[in-house]
Amino acid sequence: MTIDTPLIPHFPYPLMLIVIIAFAGLDAITTHLILSMGGYEYNPVMSPFNQNPWLLVLIKIGYIFIIYMMAVWIERRINKGGWVLVIITSVVTSFGIINNIIVLLQHG
Repeated sequence: MTIDTPLIPHFPYPLMLIVIIAFAGLDAITTHLILSMGGYEYNPVMSPFNQNPWLLVLIKIGYIFIIYMMAVWIERRINKGGWVLVIITSVVTSFGIINNIIVLLQHG
């Protein structure tokens, strides 16, 4: 069994899925903490949805699903190409996470 051997047949490349979930989850958790402290969402795409936490969860699940399916599709055509997408989205998401952590440390 290799690291990309599917644990569940319909979820190839499980590590990709874990990485995407981890970054999306950290972003959601840190954003929720800031909003619960009276902070603001400065992302104009996400700000309308932050009033309803369940809607935000659905959006994050949709995001995870889309990125994962795109990464699997690319990986099956270009060796390690799916990982490029996962790394790029993780780096972009990490900017938000780092900003959220800085805000939490300053105002926590």
